[in-house]
Amino acid sequence: MNSYYCVNSKFVRGIVKIAFSSLAYFLGPKNVVGDRFDSIRNFVINGQDVRKILLMSSLDRNYRNQVWPPYHHESGEYAITFRLVAVEFFVDLSPDLTFFPMIKEKAHELYGPDGWSYLPL
Repeated sequence: MNSYYCVNSKFVRGIVKIAFSSLAYFLGPKNVVGDRFDSIRNFVINGQDVRKILLMSSLDRNYRNQVWPPYHHESGEYAITFRLVAVEFFVDLSPDLTFFPMIKEKAHELYGPDGWSYLPL
């Protein structure tokens, strides 16, 4: 395994951990301890499976950390958007990445092929 993959993987795991902690904040810790979120915990702790995140530069260059209330899909799944400094992250917290294809398509529609990316590449 090359060193770029290791750094990239740990970065994605850290971003997913921030998103999951944010979800626990909004829903309350008791609502995220069940086996429903085992795939998220296994990814964060052990690096099992693959989780994709979408990231883009914020519209302004102000130094700010912020998290928004979770997206709640009609299926019951969640996703979190948050900002660290001047980068915004969209993290799909569903077991099967329900939101990721939709948000990736929307980013392409709104911003074209530039101005956003996703990890892992």
